[in-house]
Amino acid sequence: EHRDIQCTIIASITGAVPPRFICAICALVDFFYLAQNPVHSPQSLELMVQALSDFHSFKDAIIQAEARRGKNCSKEDFFIPKLELLQSFNGTIKKLGTLMQFSADVTEWLLITHCKDLFPWTSQQIKDFTEQCVWILNCQESMEMFGLYTLLTSHGASLVNAIHNKDEDVTTTNLALSWVSQVLPDEVKSIHGPQPVCNHFLKGILSGDALAAFQLNVAPDYKLLSPSDIRTKYALLDFDLALADFICSNLELPSDLSDPLLYVQFFRFISGPDDHPELAMWSVECAYTQDENGNHHREGAVI
Repeated sequence: EHRDIQCTIIASITGAVPPRFICAICALVDFFYLAQNPVHSPQSLELMVQALSDFHSFKDAIIQAEARRGKNCSKEDFFIPKLELLQSFNGTIKKLGTLMQFSADVTEWLLITHCKDLFPWTSQQIKDFTEQCVWILNCQESMEMFGLYTLLTSHGASLVNAIHNKDEDVTTTNLALSWVSQVLPDEVKSIHGPQPVCNHFLKGILSGDALAAFQLNVAPDYKLLSPSDIRTKYALLDFDLALADFICSNLELPSDLSDPLLYVQFFRFISGPDDHPELAMWSVECAYTQDENGNHHREGAVI
């Protein structure tokens, strides 16, 4: 859930909080993304130091907005032990390597796949639960190995796994998946295994300076919407007419629609870097439109 929040929190709070508040959250999110880099360099460590420094410079805005909450009321301090531990990341990475190796994601996922998911398959007796789990996992591993063997032999692929240079960076915990992706890329979907480690810097659309990665949803957020629902939800007032014209035209797809379509939500600029020199950033707010019933909807367009 916290990963989903990282992707949307900046856009969600824009226009609802002061610019300094946004700067603090943006710096913290930048730090979290940089910490997930599987390979670090002096430059990447400098970026992390700068991001954490920016957060501390702007975190007073969070206090002023009373967003730092305790159990019953707002708090006027940032005495958070986990936040203090962030100060030691630089020395830890230099001595022990990337922080991703200390992530609990893999062990938590193994707890689900190797214990919780197996529980309904057992006799649900505590005394020999471990033995039953081991027996089930052995059966699963044997079936996966047999499936890999039949997949490779049926396509005439070599049974020797050659290591490729571009796989030196750890991007997945499933070696069989990496193997099949090299020798039989069209059969990757036939391989199932542990949850992969997501590397935002090797996938997605990278910015020009490779300091940001843009992730696009493969599946839509909403499915099975009627034309009227689409018109209302996305503020596309002429969607019905445009859709009818497209269906009735019986023409080939126009050249300007040959590329994938994207839905873009609009923002309005409310201030620039010259208005707040101490921030040196643009401030924006969400753009809304009002329909005939007085309901407000986000403005957007399909490009």
